[in-house]
Amino acid sequence: MYLEPFSSGYYLGTCTVTEHGGDGVLLAADEYEDVEAQVYDRYSAFGLPVFVKMGRSHYEVRPDAAVPADTLAVSADIRGKAAIRAHEFREVLVANEISAKMLVQWDEFLDQRLA
Repeated sequence: MYLEPFSSGYYLGTCTVTEHGGDGVLLAADEYEDVEAQVYDRYSAFGLPVFVKMGRSHYEVRPDAAVPADTLAVSADIRGKAAIRAHEFREVLVANEISAKMLVQWDEFLDQRLA
């Protein structure tokens, strides 16, 4: 996935978005590592997941060796929520390190509140 700086919180990525039969958002494993290296400082963000924003929602991305290069594979429910057509070439926002840390903190906060 090609990335370029977009704003103070995001990179802009271009890729094909397609549906897969499972849950969540997947990216080719080697490409995931490339995105992770470009977006995060390896030392301060070790273990921080990659997040994309499609529509109004953020989604954690998981690496998967079965996903083709330059492709983001999304579940059917995410595809519906983000109004993505099948095999659509599009731009997606990739959270930078600061935004990703905030998303993780927010998720942890919600987990504590709902527990």
